[in-house]
Amino acid sequence: MRRRVVVGRGLGLLAMALTQAASAEAQLPVCAQPTPTQTYYTACATGGRILVARLLGDLAVDHLMKADSQPVQRRLGDLLRNVTSDDTRDKNTGLRNALDLLAPLTLTKIDTATGTLLLTIEDDRRRFSGTLEGATTSTTLSWELPPRIGGGYWRTPATIQIAFWAGQRFRFDLESATAEKVSAEIECLAISVDGIRIVTTGVDTPDILVRFDECS
Repeated sequence: MRRRVVVGRGLGLLAMALTQAASAEAQLPVCAQPTPTQTYYTACATGGRILVARLLGDLAVDHLMKADSQPVQRRLGDLLRNVTSDDTRDKNTGLRNALDLLAPLTLTKIDTATGTLLLTIEDDRRRFSGTLEGATTSTTLSWELPPRIGGGYWRTPATIQIAFWAGQRFRFDLESATAEKVSAEIECLAISVDGIRIVTTGVDTPDILVRFDECS
């Protein structure tokens, strides 16, 4: 993972999803916009655009088709499978198994564009430490989660942004032989077909940008 200064950038879905896009676009995103001098740790995920488009499409279908009284549930292990390649998952069975043991993430719709999410975590599932194997490098990942992770989200057919509430945020450490250690708490998460932007708390911790293009 490299550290550099960049400027963040913001499948055809069902016709019903597209008809709702205008009202969703009219509402404000929940993640703060990056500044021209925003500092990032950057990484690249070749092919991530297609995988994320599939994830966003699935969420859009569930969000629009289900009644308000029927929250959408997603297991984090399944979300990992949706946004990573078979090779990446095979190399990282420890992370996959840790996510599979967590309770489902629950998304509760407020309207066509917004809602809340909640993940309740049992005490014996709150800690993880393991090695992430990438194409050319390995990174040590560890976390200690609060009893619950909660927040609000905003979505369109091409993006979802999640703002996590204070005291209910995901905190993690990343360390590799080729980069400085990253210790961060996620304040907001923006996932789109262009990439993933992780907004961290505090002015001294750079945000994280995972790009899907220009990976050479």
